Amino acid sequence: MNKTETRHPGVPFLGQENANNVALHLVEQLPIPVPKQNGPQYQVVSFASEEDCRFFYPQRTLEWHREFNGAIQRAFQERGIDVQPITITPWDYHQWRKLTHRKQDTSEMRRKFADAQMHFDCPFPARIV
Repeated sequence: MNKTETRHPGVPFLGQENANNVALHLVEQLPIPVPKQNGPQYQVVSFASEEDCRFFYPQRTLEWHREFNGAIQRAFQERGIDVQPITITPWDYHQWRKLTHRKQDTSEMRRKFADAQMHFDCPFPARIV
């Protein structure tokens, strides 16, 4: 399958190579701190199902997202930093909306919620795929 083909109608194919490249580009933009003993937890967002992944990131397949996370984790581990996955679900998002009294539900709000669950102890760069 080449990069112009689709797996899902209207969604471009995002393969393993692309996931690794995007993740490495992200890591290069981060001012990665020196590892701390008992310091903050570094985490990436994980999903239990394809449906959950698409809820937050409609253009990503679960496979692509897992490759992306793996590349981030490897890049941080090379610097001596452990990164843990945290699994989120649509239920978590809807609970957050209730608690924060947010009535609007948009794909951008879902993305922002998922992005906010990633913790690298440094500023998060611009939006990725």
